[in-house]
Amino acid sequence: IAVDSNDKVHISYYDATNEDLKYATNKSGIWQVEAVDSEGDVGRYTSIAVDSNNKVHISYYANGDLKYATNKDGSWDIKTVDSG
Repeated sequence: IAVDSNDKVHISYYDATNEDLKYATNKSGIWQVEAVDSEGDVGRYTSIAVDSNNKVHISYYANGDLKYATNKDGSWDIKTVDSG
């Protein structure tokens, strides 16, 4: 869980039912949830941070790899950091 400079909450979590990485936020005033990554069994051991521009950064385990996702450009950009 992370809180941005506007006191809005950002949460990343593993959806065990669908085996997806999910992201939830109340930045618009109501809670919104979206799948960030759903390619296989992804999203375990997630960690989230929000930078000084209120952009979200998430690290997580995915199919044996360490991955990184960010929405700094307006949509989710996912990269593999380390292959397992």
